[in-house]
Amino acid sequence: MPPKPQTFLGRDTKTWGEGGVGWIDISPSVCSDPSDLSTCPHPLTSQPDVNNVPIHYSIASYRDRLCPRTLYNLFTKAENPHRIWVRIIQQVDETSGLKDDSDCFSELCSIYNSESFSCEIYSPQILTITLPSSLSLGPTSARSKLSSLLLHDSQTSPPLLHPLLPSDFCFQTDSHMSFLPSFDTSLISSYTKTKNEYAILSTYVSPIDQEITEEVPNLCMVGWTNTFRNWGTKACKNLIEPKLTTLWGAGLSFSRCHADLLVPVDPYLDNVFDGEEFSRSLRFWTHGYDVYTPEKVMVTHDYKKHQSNPVVHSWGEKKENVKIGLQGEGEILIKKVMKDVEDRRSSIEVKGVERVNMLFKGNPLNPLISKLRLSRYGLGSARSLEDAEKWFGINFVTHKMEENRCRNLIWRKYEGWREGDEGGIEEGLRRGIWGEEGGKRLRGEAFLKKRMNGEKEEEMNGYTNMNTNMNTNMNINMNINMNINYEVVGCGVMIFLMLGGLIWRQKQGKGVKAMN
Repeated sequence: MPPKPQTFLGRDTKTWGEGGVGWIDISPSVCSDPSDLSTCPHPLTSQPDVNNVPIHYSIASYRDRLCPRTLYNLFTKAENPHRIWVRIIQQVDETSGLKDDSDCFSELCSIYNSESFSCEIYSPQILTITLPSSLSLGPTSARSKLSSLLLHDSQTSPPLLHPLLPSDFCFQTDSHMSFLPSFDTSLISSYTKTKNEYAILSTYVSPIDQEITEEVPNLCMVGWTNTFRNWGTKACKNLIEPKLTTLWGAGLSFSRCHADLLVPVDPYLDNVFDGEEFSRSLRFWTHGYDVYTPEKVMVTHDYKKHQSNPVVHSWGEKKENVKIGLQGEGEILIKKVMKDVEDRRSSIEVKGVERVNMLFKGNPLNPLISKLRLSRYGLGSARSLEDAEKWFGINFVTHKMEENRCRNLIWRKYEGWREGDEGGIEEGLRRGIWGEEGGKRLRGEAFLKKRMNGEKEEEMNGYTNMNTNMNTNMNINMNINMNINYEVVGCGVMIFLMLGGLIWRQKQGKGVKAMN
């Protein structure tokens, strides 16, 4: 008889008591009532073609000499490497002469070209954008640029790299990785085992030099620095399918691409490290997505070689007397793709980690907070912020975990997608910036059913017929007469915010001040 799937709760009885330690069996279902499908995750809209569906792979690299090896491992370990499309943001100091600042693809060819491997075969599948490391605003900022590239190729014809459909798969890791054989088909098979269209596979992956066992890392705990951050990992073992969990990790993310298109990385989280992952976890979950721990190891991470190299940690250093020279091709291209984002940057009053905290802290009557939460980079409307506290097991006021969420979890139903709740938010920051039809914004389940029930070719026609331009990528002109009475919408939002503020004050107490 095979061993039972189990999840590890912890070792310390001081935190959760006797019932919060050791291994427990994993429940066979995440439904509160398996006989009632309405209590179960939303089923897959379609079964993916495991062997051929495109995979869009994103890498944010900062002065990483291991990036070429990651590409080599990617293409040599995939069962079908020719369906993988790679977008790289590489941040380097081209004047240093260090191997850390070499071009990722050029080094791939220099190091690995042989009779059995030709890098040129894969050249058309790779888009590399080189940016100066001296201007880096951290890993989250780099990933926001990748997010913009994905969005661009979903909307614009011709794409910069390859057309992207919401039913394709989007895959993100760090730039110093390896992969197990046939990882591409394994990840897709793992996704289908969730039986959840809105599933995201994510975890902190195992070390590259660690023996592969039946145990897999499980993200389910947070700590507090100046914001919430993922705190270590627990573990699961003997899994036969992914386990529903709470937290998303940037080192491995695999989902249908509609997750990245509907919940793009916030481009205004300058110099954020702590807070990136929890803010994305919160945003994904309130938009209706669910994170799962993969049932087996498919991707590994070179922690030792990467973290022992001091060069890769230099992005956070204070930069003095930085000389701004002529812009390179990468800078020019990314500024075109992100023109709308950059044009708005000076008007964004709060950036960085404070912006992360505004997602879950502060008085909702504060205009800065309300506008952020309702914007494209804010919270979703499938699940509430109040319910999120319970889901993550965190007290958003005291910053402490109040429940061990490494245990068995029951899937939370949606509250229902509310249309027209973006009143008062300027057009460029509203949600649902892609797939607009007939003047009505479609998002969430209704949007996906409408988009994904059609044939792939019909979806492509929908994208290529859009009136888009690279220079206005993030603010698509759909030539739609929306006929919105903004005064009525504005009044409705003010009433909504006033009621929210009263509830918030009752819950938090009179002594809590609004964030300014």
